[in-house]
Amino acid sequence: MKTIVASTALALLLTTGLAAGPASAAQTSTQLITTLPGEALPISDYYNQNVYDNRDNKIGEVNDLLVDNAGKVNAVILGVGGFLGVGEKNVAVAFPSLKVAEA
Repeated sequence: MKTIVASTALALLLTTGLAAGPASAAQTSTQLITTLPGEALPISDYYNQNVYDNRDNKIGEVNDLLVDNAGKVNAVILGVGGFLGVGEKNVAVAFPSLKVAEA
């Protein structure tokens, strides 16, 4: 995560011309979003949230999201089983199989 944040900050510095020296000559194309898509959800809507089946039985909790090289979320890592964090297993679930619902 630190690498992504640092490289994004560096790309912004390079494209805005705030970086000095030889690094500013290697400008990259960065697109800034001025408005967010209406269907976009923040990661916090998923991360550390409880996951339930169709019968409202708790399955586990979202521990992580797997992102491919293009930036698309492909899978969700769920922590299932165990008690108070002991014996919990991580299971990958296809991201499109999850739906956000209000409790």
